[in-house]
Amino acid sequence: MLPVNAAWNLVDYVLGSVGTQERGGYTYASPDLSTVKATASYVVNGIVAPFAAADQHLTIDEDGEVYKVTSPTVATDIGVVSSASLSFHRERVIFPQTGGTGPPSVYDGTSLAGLGGSPPYGKYATVFNDWSILASSAALPNRIWFSGAGDPASWDTANAWIDADHKLCGIAAVSGAILGFTDHGVERWRGSIAPPGSDFTHNVLTAGAPAYTRSIIQNGSNVFWASQDGIFMTDGATPYDLSFDCGIKSYWQSLVASGASWNVSAGILDDRYLVVSIMDGATFKDCVVIDVPLRRCWRWTNIDAQSFWSSGSKLYFGSRGSARVGELSSTFLKSSTVQTDGDGTTVASVIETRYYGGPSGLKTWRALYPTYDLQDSASNAPTVQFSYVLSPEATNYTNIGSAQARTNAAIETFDSLNVLWDATAYTWDGTWLENSGERKRTRFALNKKSEGIGFKLTRANAASNFILYGLDADVYGMERSRTS
Repeated sequence: MLPVNAAWNLVDYVLGSVGTQERGGYTYASPDLSTVKATASYVVNGIVAPFAAADQHLTIDEDGEVYKVTSPTVATDIGVVSSASLSFHRERVIFPQTGGTGPPSVYDGTSLAGLGGSPPYGKYATVFNDWSILASSAALPNRIWFSGAGDPASWDTANAWIDADHKLCGIAAVSGAILGFTDHGVERWRGSIAPPGSDFTHNVLTAGAPAYTRSIIQNGSNVFWASQDGIFMTDGATPYDLSFDCGIKSYWQSLVASGASWNVSAGILDDRYLVVSIMDGATFKDCVVIDVPLRRCWRWTNIDAQSFWSSGSKLYFGSRGSARVGELSSTFLKSSTVQTDGDGTTVASVIETRYYGGPSGLKTWRALYPTYDLQDSASNAPTVQFSYVLSPEATNYTNIGSAQARTNAAIETFDSLNVLWDATAYTWDGTWLENSGERKRTRFALNKKSEGIGFKLTRANAASNFILYGLDADVYGMERSRTS
C-alpha cells in the first residue's frame, strides 16, 4: 500500500518543507498534580474552557479530581466529579457522570455544583447548534437528550430526545448533523431543529467496529475517530478512511486487532495534524500522526496519552505515566531545549525506507550518498548509523561503515570569553561555543549486487537537531530486463 517515495517506517520525525526532521521533545504544561492532591496518579482528560472573562485550563485525574492549571508550575484543586469526559456550553463546563447512573456536574468558572434543570444521566456530552446534548445513560444506552435552546440547565427528558438503533459509545456534532457512534458503526441525524418537533432525518453513515470513545474529536467542520477498522474523518456528509489514504490500514488493523478494550485517544495539533495514541492500560503501544491535508503519516514514541484536548495551535494530553499534562507544540520546534521529552526520555529517531528496486533485473549498488545535518548543543555525542537490506523480506540490517557523528563544529569549553568568532555563524551561552549546523553529504561504499535495496537510519543520544535532506545512490543495471 506504500505510495511512491513513502517510508516503510518513520519514527519520531516530522515532515516539513526543508527535509525530514527529527521531532522535538514534548513539554509539561502542568506541575505534578500529586503535589496538589497526594492521591493523583495520572490525568484522564482536560479542556481549555473559553470563559468570557478568561480561558481556564481544567484537567481531571483518575479519581475525578478537577484541577485548574495556571502554569507549568501552578495548579489548584477545585473539587471532585464522577466524570472522565466534559463539554463547554454557555459559560459552563459540563461533566457527565462516567457510568451514566447520576446527573452531570457543572463548573461555572468559580465553583463546581450539580447541573440544574433535572438533566438526564447521559455519560457523553457535546453541543449541537445551541443545544447541549447528553447521551447514553446506564438505563437507556441508545438515547440522546437535548437541553433547552441556549440553556444547558433546562431539560425536557420526556419529549426532547431521539434514539439510536444501537448502544452508543460516543457522540459528536458538526454543522447540520449529529453523529452517534454505536457498537455497530456511526449513525447520523441531519437537520437544524432539535426535538420535540425535530426535522431530523436518520440514517447509517458507516457500518463497522465501534469507535474508541476518546478518539472521537471535532475540529472545525470535521469529526475524527478511530476503531479497529481504521482511522476516519467526516464532514458530516462523506466519511474518509485516513488510514487507507496514508497507506497504513493493514498496519493499523494488525496493531489493534487484539485491543478492543485499549485506550485509544486522538487530538488535533495546529489545526492540521491528527495525533492518535494507543495505550494498553499503563503500557504504551504506539502513536500515529497524520498530516490530514497531505495524507502523510509517521509514528511517535513515548506519547502515553489518556486523552487529548486543543487550544489554538497547542495540543495537550493527559499523561498515563505521571499526574501531569503534556503539551506537543514543541515537537515541531526541534532545538537544544527540547532534545528530550518532558519525562526525560531522549528523542532518537528511526527511518526505514521503502525497498528501492526500479526496473527488474540484477543491479550493482556501488555507493550511498546521504545528505543530512546532525547537531549537538552540548557534549551528548549524537550519532546516526546507516544500514541496508538486500531483500524486501529481510529484517536484519547490515551497517554501512561506522556511526556518523555530529556535523556542526566541535564544542569547546571556556572559563571566560577569550576567543574571537563570527557571531553570525556561532553562538555562545557563557559556557559552550558552537556553530549553527552544517549540511553534510557523505559517501559510503556499498559494492553490492542485488535487484533492490532498502536503507535504515538509526539515531542515538540526544541531538539539538537532525534533518535528513536526501539519499542518493550510484546504481547500475547488470542485465537487460526480459519483461515487456
